[in-house]
Amino acid sequence: MEIISTSHYSRLLDYVKQLAESDPLVNRVSEGTRADLDLDKATMFPLLNILVDDVDFSNPATVGFSVELTSLGLVNSSDEIVNNDFYKGSNEIDILNTTSIILNRITSRIATERDGTGITVESVSGTGSIRENGVNTHSGWQITLSVSMPNNELNLCQYPI
Repeated sequence: MEIISTSHYSRLLDYVKQLAESDPLVNRVSEGTRADLDLDKATMFPLLNILVDDVDFSNPATVGFSVELTSLGLVNSSDEIVNNDFYKGSNEIDILNTTSIILNRITSRIATERDGTGITVESVSGTGSIRENGVNTHSGWQITLSVSMPNNELNLCQYPI
C-alpha cells in the first residue's frame, strides 16, 4: 500500500501559509478559529488567520474546501482630544486599508498562481469588516473562498470492490 505524504488539506494550508508569509505587510500567520487567536498587544500585527472549515467530496474528480481568511490589525487610539469626527483619533482606517490589501493580494494570488497546486477558486464570499472593541481593539476583514483541487490522491484501482 502506498503511503501518501501530504493530503489535499495539508497542501492547501501550506500553500496559503506560504503566500501569506511572503506578503510584505503580513507580520504573523496563524491557523484556527478566531476564538483561538492570540490577540494580545504583544502579538505582531497585521496578522492573517487561515481556517479551512469545510470539505466537499461530492465530485470524485475534485476535493473542495471552504477557506476563511481573516486579516486583523491592532487599532491604536490617541489619548489626545481630537476634533476630527471622521478619523476619531485612531489608526482604524489605516488598519482597514492595510488588511484589505492583504486579503486582495492573497486572494488574487490563489486565483492566478498555480505553482503546481491545481487549486481553483470557485467563488469568493463573506467579505465583511471586523471591528472589535475591548482592551485590545482590532479591526480588519474576513473573506471566504470556495476552492477545489484535483482529487489525485484517490486511485479507485487500489480498492477492490
